[in-house]
Amino acid sequence: MQRQRDGRVIICNKQRPQTTRDVRRPSPPSPREGAGGGLSGKSLTSRRASPSAHEAGIPFVALFAALLLAGLPTIADAQAPPPAFDEKDVVLRSMVAEMERSMKDLVLEGMERPYFIQYVVEDTVAFNVQAQYGGLLQVDENRRRTFQPDVRVGSYQLDDGNLGFGGGGGIPLPLDDDERAIRHNIWLGTDADYKMSLEILTRKQAMLKEMNVEDRPDDFSKTPPVTVMDPVIALPVDRAAWQENVRKLSERFLAFPNIESATVTFFAGHTNRYLVNTEGTRYRHGDTGVIITASASMRAADGMDLSDERQFIGEQFDQLPAMDKMLAKIDEMCADLAARATAGSIEHYSGPVLFDPPAAAAATSAVLGDAFCAKPVTVGSRFAPDD
Repeated sequence: MQRQRDGRVIICNKQRPQTTRDVRRPSPPSPREGAGGGLSGKSLTSRRASPSAHEAGIPFVALFAALLLAGLPTIADAQAPPPAFDEKDVVLRSMVAEMERSMKDLVLEGMERPYFIQYVVEDTVAFNVQAQYGGLLQVDENRRRTFQPDVRVGSYQLDDGNLGFGGGGGIPLPLDDDERAIRHNIWLGTDADYKMSLEILTRKQAMLKEMNVEDRPDDFSKTPPVTVMDPVIALPVDRAAWQENVRKLSERFLAFPNIESATVTFFAGHTNRYLVNTEGTRYRHGDTGVIITASASMRAADGMDLSDERQFIGEQFDQLPAMDKMLAKIDEMCADLAARATAGSIEHYSGPVLFDPPAAAAATSAVLGDAFCAKPVTVGSRFAPDD
Protein backbone atom coordinates (compact mmCIF):
# COMPACT_ATOMS: atom_id res chain seq x y z
CA MET A 1 0.00 0.00 0.00
CA GLN A 2 1.24 3.51 -0.83
CA ARG A 3 0.12 6.84 0.52
CA GLN A 4 -0.26 9.77 -1.84
CA ARG A 5 2.08 12.71 -1.35
CA ASP A 6 3.22 15.78 -3.27
CA GLY A 7 5.86 16.24 -4.00
CA ARG A 8 28.64 -2.78 -2.01
CA VAL A 9 29.65 -6.29 -2.42
CA ILE A 10 30.36 -7.74 1.02
CA ILE A 11 33.81 -6.62 2.07
CA CYS A 12 35.90 -8.95 4.13
CA ASN A 13 38.43 -7.58 6.55
CA LYS A 14 42.01 -8.58 6.02
CA GLN A 15 43.13 -11.33 8.34
CA ARG A 16 46.65 -11.12 9.74
CA PRO A 17 48.72 -14.19 8.83
CA GLN A 18 50.87 -15.92 11.39
CA THR A 19 54.23 -14.35 12.14
CA THR A 20 57.21 -15.97 10.44
CA ARG A 21 60.69 -16.16 11.88
CA ASP A 22 62.41 -15.18 8.69
CA VAL A 23 60.78 -11.76 8.50
CA ARG A 24 63.09 -8.82 7.90
CA ARG A 25 61.15 -5.73 8.83
CA PRO A 26 61.91 -2.37 10.40
CA SER A 27 61.91 -2.55 14.17
CA PRO A 28 59.75 -0.20 16.24
CA PRO A 29 61.28 3.24 16.69
CA SER A 30 63.46 3.37 19.75
CA PRO A 31 63.48 6.23 22.26
CA ARG A 32 66.73 7.50 20.76
CA GLU A 33 65.73 7.10 17.13
CA GLY A 34 65.49 10.28 15.10
CA ALA A 35 62.23 11.48 13.62
CA GLY A 36 63.47 10.89 10.11
CA GLY A 37 62.83 12.48 6.95
CA GLY A 38 60.16 14.26 5.04
CA LEU A 39 60.20 15.20 1.38
CA SER A 40 57.86 16.48 -1.23
CA GLY A 41 54.37 15.53 -2.63
CA LYS A 42 50.88 12.63 -5.17
CA SER A 43 47.88 10.62 -4.90
CA LEU A 44 46.57 7.33 -6.13
CA THR A 45 43.36 5.42 -5.75
CA SER A 46 43.44 2.86 -2.96
CA ARG A 47 41.49 -0.36 -3.07
CA ARG A 48 40.96 -0.33 0.68
CA ALA A 49 39.31 2.04 3.04
CA SER A 50 41.99 4.70 2.67
CA PRO A 51 40.94 7.30 0.07
CA SER A 52 43.45 9.00 -2.13
CA ALA A 53 44.08 12.37 -3.70
CA HIS A 54 42.26 11.11 -6.82
CA GLU A 55 38.98 10.99 -4.91
CA ALA A 56 38.06 14.64 -5.20
CA GLY A 57 34.53 15.94 -4.69
CA ILE A 58 32.78 13.36 -2.51
CA PRO A 59 29.30 14.70 -1.62
CA PHE A 60 28.58 16.46 1.70
CA VAL A 61 25.95 14.23 3.40
CA ALA A 62 24.32 13.80 6.75
CA LEU A 63 26.75 11.56 8.55
CA PHE A 64 29.84 13.14 10.02
CA ALA A 65 32.37 11.41 7.83
CA ALA A 66 30.61 12.77 4.78
CA LEU A 67 29.71 16.02 6.45
CA LEU A 68 33.39 16.81 6.87
CA LEU A 69 34.01 16.37 3.14
CA ALA A 70 35.98 13.16 3.17
CA GLY A 71 37.04 13.75 -0.46
CA LEU A 72 40.27 15.50 -1.36
CA PRO A 73 40.41 18.80 -3.28
CA THR A 74 42.39 19.25 -6.44
CA ILE A 75 45.49 21.38 -6.74
CA ALA A 76 43.33 24.22 -8.05
CA ASP A 77 41.56 24.40 -4.70
CA ALA A 78 44.67 25.79 -2.99
CA GLN A 79 44.48 29.56 -2.49
CA ALA A 80 48.25 30.06 -2.59
CA PRO A 81 51.31 27.88 -3.16
CA PRO A 82 51.57 25.85 0.08
CA PRO A 83 54.79 24.77 1.75
CA ALA A 84 55.94 21.35 0.59
CA PHE A 85 56.22 20.03 4.12
CA ASP A 86 55.57 21.15 7.71
CA GLU A 87 58.44 19.86 9.84
CA LYS A 88 56.73 21.08 13.03
CA ASP A 89 53.69 18.81 12.54
CA VAL A 90 54.41 15.68 14.60
CA VAL A 91 51.74 13.57 12.88
CA LEU A 92 52.89 14.44 9.38
CA ARG A 93 56.54 14.01 10.28
CA SER A 94 55.86 10.59 11.83
CA MET A 95 53.90 9.41 8.77
CA VAL A 96 56.64 10.35 6.31
CA ALA A 97 59.44 8.94 8.44
CA GLU A 98 57.76 5.53 8.87
CA MET A 99 56.70 5.38 5.21
CA GLU A 100 60.24 5.98 4.00
CA ARG A 101 61.65 3.51 6.49
CA SER A 102 59.17 0.83 5.43
CA MET A 103 59.92 1.28 1.74
CA LYS A 104 63.57 0.76 2.51
CA ASP A 105 63.48 -2.07 5.07
CA LEU A 106 60.11 -3.82 5.07
CA VAL A 107 60.36 -7.25 3.41
CA LEU A 108 59.69 -10.91 4.17
CA GLU A 109 62.53 -13.19 3.13
CA GLY A 110 61.92 -14.53 -0.36
CA MET A 111 58.93 -12.21 -0.90
CA GLU A 112 58.40 -9.00 -2.82
CA ARG A 113 58.94 -5.59 -1.31
CA PRO A 114 56.13 -3.01 -1.37
CA TYR A 115 56.14 -0.93 -4.52
CA PHE A 116 53.72 1.66 -3.16
CA ILE A 117 52.70 2.80 0.34
CA GLN A 118 50.06 5.34 1.27
CA TYR A 119 49.04 6.53 4.74
CA VAL A 120 45.88 8.38 5.75
CA VAL A 121 45.33 9.83 9.21
CA GLU A 122 42.16 11.57 10.36
CA ASP A 123 42.12 13.58 13.59
CA THR A 124 38.49 14.28 14.54
CA VAL A 125 36.75 16.14 17.37
CA ALA A 126 32.95 15.89 17.68
CA PHE A 127 30.39 17.46 20.06
CA ASN A 128 26.90 15.89 20.15
CA VAL A 129 23.63 16.85 21.86
CA GLN A 130 20.28 15.03 21.76
CA ALA A 131 16.97 16.22 23.22
CA GLN A 132 13.29 15.27 23.32
CA TYR A 133 10.35 17.51 24.25
CA GLY A 134 12.53 20.07 25.98
CA GLY A 135 14.71 17.64 27.91
CA LEU A 136 18.34 16.76 27.18
CA LEU A 137 18.94 13.05 26.58
CA GLN A 138 22.64 13.06 25.76
CA VAL A 139 25.58 15.44 25.75
CA ASP A 140 29.02 14.17 24.85
CA GLU A 141 32.28 15.16 23.24
CA ASN A 142 34.83 12.79 21.78
CA ARG A 143 38.08 12.85 19.88
CA ARG A 144 39.70 10.16 17.79
CA ARG A 145 42.81 9.90 15.65
CA THR A 146 42.78 6.98 13.19
CA PHE A 147 45.35 5.61 10.78
CA GLN A 148 44.71 3.70 7.54
CA PRO A 149 47.67 2.14 5.70
CA ASP A 150 47.65 1.00 2.10
CA VAL A 151 50.67 -1.20 1.34
CA ARG A 152 50.72 -2.54 -2.21
CA VAL A 153 52.91 -5.36 -3.46
CA GLY A 154 53.46 -6.50 -7.04
CA SER A 155 53.51 -3.80 -9.71
CA TYR A 156 51.29 -1.19 -11.32
CA GLN A 157 50.31 -3.85 -13.86
CA LEU A 158 49.36 -6.51 -11.28
CA ASP A 159 49.10 -5.99 -7.55
CA ASP A 160 46.98 -7.15 -4.61
CA GLY A 161 44.12 -4.71 -5.29
CA ASN A 162 40.61 -5.34 -6.61
CA LEU A 163 40.05 -8.77 -5.12
CA GLY A 164 37.14 -7.83 -2.86
CA PHE A 165 39.13 -7.40 0.33
CA GLY A 166 38.57 -4.16 2.18
CA GLY A 167 39.99 -2.29 5.12
CA GLY A 168 38.33 -1.77 8.48
CA GLY A 169 37.59 1.42 10.34
CA GLY A 170 41.17 2.45 10.89
CA ILE A 171 43.84 1.85 13.50
CA PRO A 172 43.75 4.11 16.59
CA LEU A 173 46.72 6.42 17.04
CA PRO A 174 47.72 8.17 20.29
CA LEU A 175 45.93 11.49 20.78
CA ASP A 176 49.01 13.05 22.34
CA ASP A 177 51.68 14.31 19.95
CA ASP A 178 54.14 11.67 21.15
CA GLU A 179 56.24 10.91 18.09
CA ARG A 180 57.59 7.58 19.33
CA ALA A 181 54.11 6.30 20.22
CA ILE A 182 52.61 7.47 16.93
CA ARG A 183 55.40 5.90 14.87
CA HIS A 184 55.11 2.63 16.77
CA ASN A 185 51.40 2.27 15.90
CA ILE A 186 52.06 3.25 12.29
CA TRP A 187 54.78 0.60 12.11
CA LEU A 188 52.44 -2.09 13.49
CA GLY A 189 49.68 -1.20 11.01
CA THR A 190 52.10 -1.12 8.08
CA ASP A 191 53.58 -4.50 8.97
CA ALA A 192 50.17 -6.17 9.23
CA ASP A 193 48.94 -4.63 5.97
CA TYR A 194 52.08 -5.71 4.11
CA LYS A 195 51.71 -9.35 5.21
CA MET A 196 48.09 -9.49 4.17
CA SER A 197 48.88 -7.85 0.83
CA LEU A 198 51.34 -10.65 0.09
CA GLU A 199 48.68 -13.23 0.85
CA ILE A 200 46.07 -11.48 -1.29
CA LEU A 201 48.44 -11.15 -4.25
CA THR A 202 49.16 -14.88 -4.13
CA ARG A 203 45.44 -15.65 -4.20
CA LYS A 204 44.86 -13.21 -7.03
CA GLN A 205 47.65 -14.61 -9.19
CA ALA A 206 46.27 -18.13 -8.73
CA MET A 207 42.73 -16.96 -9.57
CA LEU A 208 43.80 -15.16 -12.73
CA LYS A 209 45.75 -18.20 -13.87
CA GLU A 210 42.75 -20.43 -13.28
CA MET A 211 40.48 -18.01 -15.13
CA ASN A 212 43.02 -17.76 -17.96
CA VAL A 213 42.85 -13.95 -18.02
CA GLU A 214 45.46 -12.49 -20.35
CA ASP A 215 44.26 -9.12 -21.65
CA ARG A 216 43.40 -6.95 -18.65
CA PRO A 217 43.96 -3.31 -17.64
CA ASP A 218 46.62 -2.31 -15.16
CA ASP A 219 45.62 -2.52 -11.51
CA PHE A 220 47.00 0.88 -10.59
CA SER A 221 48.22 4.05 -12.29
CA LYS A 222 50.73 6.77 -11.64
CA THR A 223 49.67 10.39 -11.30
CA PRO A 224 51.67 13.53 -10.58
CA PRO A 225 52.19 14.30 -6.88
CA VAL A 226 49.85 16.68 -5.06
CA THR A 227 50.98 19.11 -2.37
CA VAL A 228 48.36 20.71 -0.12
CA MET A 229 49.56 21.96 3.26
CA ASP A 230 46.63 23.86 4.79
CA PRO A 231 46.71 25.07 8.41
CA VAL A 232 45.43 22.76 11.14
CA ILE A 233 41.88 23.89 11.96
CA ALA A 234 39.44 23.73 14.89
CA LEU A 235 35.74 24.61 15.35
CA PRO A 236 35.06 26.38 18.67
CA VAL A 237 31.62 25.47 20.09
CA ASP A 238 29.61 27.37 22.72
CA ARG A 239 28.45 24.20 24.44
CA ALA A 240 26.05 25.78 26.93
CA ALA A 241 24.35 27.93 24.28
CA TRP A 242 23.83 25.06 21.88
CA GLN A 243 22.51 22.74 24.56
CA GLU A 244 19.87 25.39 25.27
CA ASN A 245 19.10 25.83 21.54
CA VAL A 246 18.61 22.09 21.06
CA ARG A 247 16.39 22.01 24.14
CA LYS A 248 14.20 24.80 22.71
CA LEU A 249 13.92 23.16 19.30
CA SER A 250 12.83 19.86 20.82
CA GLU A 251 10.33 21.64 23.07
CA ARG A 252 8.47 22.82 19.97
CA PHE A 253 7.00 19.35 19.44
CA LEU A 254 4.91 19.74 22.61
CA ALA A 255 2.55 21.90 20.53
CA PHE A 256 1.67 18.88 18.36
CA PRO A 257 0.00 16.21 20.52
CA ASN A 258 -0.51 13.87 17.54
CA ILE A 259 3.25 13.42 17.17
CA GLU A 260 4.14 10.15 18.92
CA SER A 261 7.93 10.53 18.94
CA ALA A 262 10.21 13.48 18.23
CA THR A 263 13.95 14.04 18.63
CA VAL A 264 16.40 16.84 17.89
CA THR A 265 20.10 16.01 17.48
CA PHE A 266 22.99 18.43 17.16
CA PHE A 267 26.49 17.76 15.90
CA ALA A 268 29.46 20.09 15.52
CA GLY A 269 33.03 19.10 14.89
CA HIS A 270 36.15 19.25 12.78
CA THR A 271 38.56 16.85 11.10
CA ASN A 272 42.18 17.43 10.12
CA ARG A 273 43.08 14.93 7.43
CA TYR A 274 46.58 13.85 6.39
CA LEU A 275 47.62 11.83 3.35
CA VAL A 276 51.14 10.92 2.26
CA ASN A 277 52.41 8.35 -0.22
CA THR A 278 55.60 7.13 -1.75
CA GLU A 279 55.02 8.92 -5.03
CA GLY A 280 55.35 12.30 -3.41
CA THR A 281 51.94 13.47 -2.25
CA ARG A 282 51.93 15.50 0.95
CA TYR A 283 48.43 16.53 1.95
CA ARG A 284 46.95 18.19 5.04
CA HIS A 285 43.50 19.73 5.01
CA GLY A 286 40.90 20.52 7.65
CA ASP A 287 37.12 20.62 7.43
CA THR A 288 34.44 21.72 9.87
CA GLY A 289 30.77 20.82 9.99
CA VAL A 290 27.55 21.56 11.88
CA ILE A 291 24.33 19.61 11.48
CA ILE A 292 20.98 19.80 13.30
CA THR A 293 18.37 17.13 12.65
CA ALA A 294 14.75 17.37 13.82
CA SER A 295 12.81 14.13 13.30
CA ALA A 296 9.26 13.12 14.16
CA SER A 297 6.91 10.18 13.67
CA MET A 298 3.21 9.46 14.08
CA ARG A 299 0.65 6.84 13.11
CA ALA A 300 -2.18 7.29 10.64
CA ALA A 301 -5.74 6.21 11.40
CA ASP A 302 -5.28 3.02 9.36
CA GLY A 303 -2.17 2.10 11.36
CA MET A 304 0.48 3.16 8.85
CA ASP A 305 3.66 4.54 10.45
CA LEU A 306 4.70 7.93 9.12
CA SER A 307 7.93 9.80 9.73
CA ASP A 308 9.79 12.87 8.49
CA GLU A 309 12.77 15.04 9.35
CA ARG A 310 14.33 18.42 8.67
CA GLN A 311 18.07 19.02 8.55
CA PHE A 312 20.07 22.21 8.86
CA ILE A 313 23.67 21.91 7.67
CA GLY A 314 26.62 24.27 7.48
CA GLU A 315 30.39 24.30 7.63
CA GLN A 316 30.27 27.13 10.18
CA PHE A 317 27.63 28.25 12.68
CA ASP A 318 26.87 31.42 10.75
CA GLN A 319 25.67 29.27 7.84
CA LEU A 320 22.79 27.83 9.88
CA PRO A 321 19.29 29.37 9.69
CA ALA A 322 18.11 31.64 12.49
CA MET A 323 16.30 30.02 15.41
CA ASP A 324 12.86 31.26 14.32
CA LYS A 325 13.34 29.77 10.85
CA MET A 326 14.29 26.37 12.26
CA LEU A 327 11.23 26.46 14.52
CA ALA A 328 9.09 27.31 11.48
CA LYS A 329 10.50 24.30 9.63
CA ILE A 330 9.56 22.05 12.56
CA ASP A 331 6.01 23.45 12.43
CA GLU A 332 5.92 22.78 8.69
CA MET A 333 7.09 19.19 9.16
CA CYS A 334 4.48 18.45 11.83
CA ALA A 335 1.72 19.95 9.69
CA ASP A 336 2.86 17.83 6.74
CA LEU A 337 2.78 14.68 8.86
CA ALA A 338 -0.75 15.48 10.04
CA ALA A 339 -1.87 16.00 6.43
CA ARG A 340 -0.34 12.70 5.34
CA ALA A 341 -2.02 10.89 8.21
CA THR A 342 -5.44 11.86 6.86
CA ALA A 343 -4.59 11.52 3.14
CA GLY A 344 -6.15 8.84 1.02
CA SER A 345 -4.25 5.71 0.11
CA ILE A 346 -3.80 3.73 -3.09
CA GLU A 347 -3.22 0.02 -3.47
CA HIS A 348 -1.14 0.22 -6.64
CA TYR A 349 0.74 2.92 -8.50
CA SER A 350 2.69 2.90 -11.74
CA GLY A 351 4.21 6.17 -12.87
CA PRO A 352 6.91 8.74 -12.27
CA VAL A 353 8.51 9.29 -8.88
CA LEU A 354 9.60 12.70 -7.64
CA PHE A 355 12.79 13.01 -5.58
CA ASP A 356 13.81 15.81 -3.26
CA PRO A 357 17.21 17.27 -4.26
CA PRO A 358 19.26 15.43 -1.56
CA ALA A 359 17.54 12.13 -2.37
CA ALA A 360 18.05 12.64 -6.11
CA ALA A 361 21.79 13.10 -5.63
CA ALA A 362 22.08 9.99 -3.42
CA ALA A 363 20.04 7.86 -5.87
CA THR A 364 22.07 9.00 -8.87
CA SER A 365 25.34 8.25 -7.09
CA ALA A 366 24.18 4.78 -6.04
CA VAL A 367 22.87 3.79 -9.48
CA LEU A 368 25.32 5.51 -11.84
CA GLY A 369 28.36 6.50 -9.79
CA ASP A 370 30.47 3.39 -10.35
CA ALA A 371 29.68 3.33 -14.07
CA PHE A 372 30.62 6.98 -14.59
CA CYS A 373 33.94 6.66 -12.77
CA ALA A 374 34.83 3.39 -14.57
CA LYS A 375 35.26 1.44 -11.34
CA PRO A 376 36.85 -1.92 -12.18
CA VAL A 377 34.89 -5.10 -11.62
CA THR A 378 36.15 -7.13 -8.68
CA VAL A 379 38.29 -10.05 -9.86
CA GLY A 380 36.36 -13.30 -9.59
CA SER A 381 32.94 -11.66 -9.16
CA ARG A 382 29.98 -12.93 -11.14
CA PHE A 383 29.95 -9.65 -13.07
CA ALA A 384 33.50 -10.06 -14.34
CA PRO A 385 33.55 -10.49 -18.16
CA ASP A 386 36.14 -13.27 -17.96
CA ASP A 387 34.31 -15.24 -15.31
